[in-house]
Formats: sequence, C-alpha cells, structure tokens
Amino acid sequence: MMEKGGKNLRIAMFAIWIGAGIVVCMWAVIVLLPSFQCRKDQDKAIQPLMNEAEKLDISYEEVIASPVKYIGKPVVWCVQNRGPGKVFHRGSDAQPLASDGPIPDFKGDKHRSCQDMLLKIKGLKHNKNFSFTEGVKYINVEFVRAFPAK
Repeated sequence: MMEKGGKNLRIAMFAIWIGAGIVVCMWAVIVLLPSFQCRKDQDKAIQPLMNEAEKLDISYEEVIASPVKYIGKPVVWCVQNRGPGKVFHRGSDAQPLASDGPIPDFKGDKHRSCQDMLLKIKGLKHNKNFSFTEGVKYINVEFVRAFPAK
C-alpha cells in the first residue's frame, strides 16, 4: 500500500512540473513574443535610414565643413559616450558630438572604444567658453539606434 502512495505522489509531482513548464512556455509566448515583434517592426522602420546612411557614407569632416548640407541626413558612426558633454565620434576628443536627447552610454570595453549608432545630423553647436579661440564645434545629432558589437 505504501508503494502505491509513493507512486501516486511521484505522478502528481511529475504532473505539477509538466504543468509549470506549460505555464512558463505560455508566459514566454504571451510576454516575450510581442517584444520580438516590436523590435522587428522597429528594424523595418529604420531600414530606409540605414540604406541612406550607407549610400551617403558621410564623414565627420564633411559635416564640419558643410553642416547645412547634411542637416536631416542619417549617418552610422562609431560613438563613445562617457557622460553628459562627453560624447565623441570614434572616441576622439577632437571630434565632439552634442545631442538634445539621450544617447546610450558607452565608455569603451576591452576590444573597442566606441559603438556603432544610427544618428541624424541636426547641425552644429558652438562652445564659446574659450576667450582666445573661435570655440569648439560640436556636431549636433539625434540618436536613432545603437547596434551591438559584431
């Protein structure tokens, strides 16, 4: 008789584990699937910008030389963000960027100093805190998307 009770308990426990597994799978489908679909929709929405950025291949130097010509144009640049007021193209202090909105932090890691990001050019900003110079020119950008390391 004890043997039958132990067997029933094992069957009940097995059924509970199976039920819990089914609940977890259903949760994953209900909660996670929309997140993946949303990311897929976002990718489709930015694809035209990505194609245009690739086609135009605009450099930092071109924007500094003719900022008005590139307003509204997309670029994919490697960006380092060390905090407020410390955002740089390719991690170079000589190539500062500015943004009115947030840009994801990326201080660098073991293998790279910057992260590829899709941006839109908004123009130039000048920092005239220096009394003996013209001031520092910042390319003002709008953040669109950051891309993971390849």
